Amino acid sequence: MISLNSPTLAVPNRHAPRVPLCAAAGERIFRLSMIALIWRYEVREEARSAFEATYGPTGAWAQLFARSDGFRGTELLKAADGSYLTLDVWRSREDFDAFMAEHNADYEALDRSIESWTSAEHRLGDYEVLGD
Repeated sequence: MISLNSPTLAVPNRHAPRVPLCAAAGERIFRLSMIALIWRYEVREEARSAFEATYGPTGAWAQLFARSDGFRGTELLKAADGSYLTLDVWRSREDFDAFMAEHNADYEALDRSIESWTSAEHRLGDYEVLGD
């Protein structure tokens, strides 16, 4: 589940598509449609702790993505088989593309610095975040 602690737009464009979400206190809020970029990783045993710290909600990837106002948060999930999923949530595809255009060198440098931690890495796709 995506964390509801991420910032929301206070007054969305009334003509933009709206997706209802339930806030933690139960009130309904609205935000523009978002996307989640989902990746699956197989991580080497000796690198799991460092991987979890780097890919978690406050890790190096989230800190890098937070340079963009369009970034909404990261979730790290671990399966029983030891594989991981990351969900990187963005306000829009355009926000992610703008981030990559501006910060591609830093993205590539971080990716290269930790590539030895995984034995497999698969981008599962980009998904629209739906409301209830």
